[in-house]
Formats: sequence, C-alpha cells, structure tokens
Amino acid sequence: MSKNKKDWRAILKDKMALIIVVTMIAVPGIIIRATMRNTAKDTVQNSTNESVIKEAVEYAKTNSSFPFKVDEVTTATDITARTNAIRYHFLVVGADTSNLSEESIKESVIPSVCSKDDLKVYFNRGINLEYLYTINETGQEYLITMQKSDCA
Repeated sequence: MSKNKKDWRAILKDKMALIIVVTMIAVPGIIIRATMRNTAKDTVQNSTNESVIKEAVEYAKTNSSFPFKVDEVTTATDITARTNAIRYHFLVVGADTSNLSEESIKESVIPSVCSKDDLKVYFNRGINLEYLYTINETGQEYLITMQKSDCA
C-alpha cells in the first residue's frame, strides 16, 4: 500500500472518530439541556428514572424533527427509551469505518462526555446514555453505552 493511500485512510479514520465524538456530545447535550429547562428541578429529583427517561425522549421527539443531519455523514434517526438508558440512533453514510470499533469510539469520547455537566444529571441518577451507530453501506452497528462509572 502506498504511503499516500495509508495517510488518506488514517485521515478518514481520524475524521470519522471526530464526527462520532461531536455527535455523541452535541446531540444529547442539546436534548438534555432543553429537557432540563422545561422540567422543574424538584420534579426531576422526585421522579423515577423511567419517568425521567420517558419525558426526555418524548420532549426530544416533540421538539426535534427526526431524522435530521448532524454532519455530512451522520443523521440522527431516532431517540428511544430503554431500561435505565436513553438511546440515540444514528445512520452513518459514506464514511470509511473499516478501522472503527466500539472500544476505540468509547475511549475517544470518554473525556468529552464526562466533562459535560448536562450529562452528569443522568449519570448521577444511574441513567445511561446509549449511542447506536448503523453504517449504511454494511449494516454494521456500533452500540456505545456511557455510564457514570466511565467517568470515575
């Protein structure tokens, strides 16, 4: 393999990792900030995790138009309530993902996700954030789960 071709793949790999990092931080942060602004703090504190998750998902679906483009290769397709988690669904189209893995994605985003106070509200309640990326061309799925212990 020529040096230029190898460099090109490394650049695409780094670009894809950066896109995933931005997506994992920006989209949930926007939804969470909006949800928290529209929910009385004491109501959230006195609610069950199931009701907090359900409210966050309902609010996001009401106030966002799914699907929507996050960047040139990523589309947010849905947000769903899971048991003790909020799951964000993304479709990735036209990106070289041959060197990606769930572990490498997670390792690259932990510092950024864990530094966001908006996300700590959920982590402190024991609510996880899940990011499901589906690669359009291959059907490959990457499920990343972020939880409070990741930020310890």
